[in-house]
Amino acid sequence: MVNLTIDDKKVTVPKDATIYDAAKAAGIRIPILCHDKKLHPFGGCRMCLVEVEQMKGRLIPACTTPVTEGMTVRTTTPEIVKARKLVLELLLLKHPVDCPVCDAAGDCDLQNLTYEYQVNTNQFTDEKFNHKIDYENPLIERDMNRCIHCGKCARICDEIVSFGAYTFINRGIEAKMGTEFDGPLNCEFCGSCVSVCPVGALVSRPFKFKARWCP
Repeated sequence: MVNLTIDDKKVTVPKDATIYDAAKAAGIRIPILCHDKKLHPFGGCRMCLVEVEQMKGRLIPACTTPVTEGMTVRTTTPEIVKARKLVLELLLLKHPVDCPVCDAAGDCDLQNLTYEYQVNTNQFTDEKFNHKIDYENPLIERDMNRCIHCGKCARICDEIVSFGAYTFINRGIEAKMGTEFDGPLNCEFCGSCVSVCPVGALVSRPFKFKARWCP
C-alpha cells in the first residue's frame, strides 16, 4: 500500500493505483474525458491535470500517473483551473456548438465540463471541421466534426471487442478517428463505441431523437 496526500486529505491506496484512482478513493472528483475504467489509461485529453509537489509543481495527467509514497497532490489550484479551461477552449475551437440538435445534449461530457468551468468565450478562432457525416450505416451514425479525439471508440473496439474497426487517421490538426481506408464502418455493430463516446460523434441511429421530447 502507498500513502499520499491529495488536497490535504491522507489517502492509502494499492501501489498500482494512479493519482486519479487515489483521488476517487478519497472522494475527490477529477474531471475526465478520455478515461474509462474499462480501458487502459490513455492520458489524451489533459482534463485531469493535477499538480504534484515532488515534481516541482508540474501539471501532469492524473489518469496515467502512478502514485508514490509521500506524494502531495493538488487538484484545484488556479493554475490547474486555468489549464483545464484552456483545454476546453482548444476542444471547442473546432467542435460545432450545435447542442440544441445534437443527440448527446444533456448527456455530453464536453457540454457538462464547459458549463462547469464557465467557458463562455474563446480566445482562439478557426474554421470548424467539415468532415462528411457517415449516414450510410443504418445502426451507427458517425459525425467526426464532433469528435474530440479521446480514442475511446478505437480503444474499446481493440481492448474489449477485439475487432479493431477504428483507428486514428492523419496527424496534428488533420487527425481524426476513422476506419480502414477511411471507408464506411464495417464491424459487428455491437454499439460499444457508441456507449463510450463522451460527445455526439457516434450515435445510435434507431435511437436518435428519441431520448428527449418537447411538447
